[in-house]
Amino acid sequence: MPSSSRMRELLGFSSPLRANSSLLPRQFSTDVAWPAIAANGLFGGYLTALADPGRGRVRVDLYWPGVGSATVSRVHADGTTYEVRGGDPAMVLTQWARYDYEAPLDQAVTYQATSDERPDVLATSNAVTVRAGTRAWLTHPTKPSLNQLVTMTIVPSRQRAARRGVLRPLEGKYPIPVSGVRQAPAGRMIIQTDGADEEAAVNALLDDGDVLMLRMPSMWGGFSWYVSVDTSAEDRADPTIGDLLIDNIELPFEVVDMQSGAAQGGTGNSYADHAAAFDTYGQWNSAAATYLELSMLDV
Repeated sequence: MPSSSRMRELLGFSSPLRANSSLLPRQFSTDVAWPAIAANGLFGGYLTALADPGRGRVRVDLYWPGVGSATVSRVHADGTTYEVRGGDPAMVLTQWARYDYEAPLDQAVTYQATSDERPDVLATSNAVTVRAGTRAWLTHPTKPSLNQLVTMTIVPSRQRAARRGVLRPLEGKYPIPVSGVRQAPAGRMIIQTDGADEEAAVNALLDDGDVLMLRMPSMWGGFSWYVSVDTSAEDRADPTIGDLLIDNIELPFEVVDMQSGAAQGGTGNSYADHAAAFDTYGQWNSAAATYLELSMLDV
């Protein structure tokens, strides 16, 4: 929690903040919510970020007493801002956490949280970087359990198709151009799979058929694209080396806009799955110290 405090200003007899309704949570009245109001004055919104390079993600935690809803955004090094999936808006109710699987690789990012219930406050996190080395992440934005760290044998080549036409009047010397906005990049990439298990995992990601996200390490440009993948092709790269089958998978793609939707939990993480695996709720929740940590399992 932050060390700064507004308690003296909040509770002082002559404090102008007593009349500042933006300091008080809207969903609570002043006669029943003083603990939440006090915590809000003490801490405001407190936002932290922790990189998890092994899974290509960032854990984002928000502690904001007395606030029911907030919007959590990721701020890139160039100043552009993107709402975090699941934080658009986030149901806080004091504490909220999510894994952000869409942060760019090898670039420092920060996070910020705002709330209509506290329009005068901006909570900002520490800077974090998801290191990637030489490999890329092929990510399913709404099904992160399918995400794959992949090896590129051909870095995505691309073209940007022009929307243009040229009219050549019979009696004019110069043609008349007609143009529109140039299309987003389209091209192909080739990834290498080392072994049948890795190839099956990549194919499971492709079989879903939804829009994916390609995040490249800084050594290959560091770009992050949402891509719609067309018909894939598989070729044997090398003869079998022992039991290892090395295949190349060619993926034609077109860059598309960010798709909406909430990120699901991991495979086997539905209520029905847990009900089948455990006789009592106590057996399940013993796996985590708090409800918040329990909600973050296998995601």
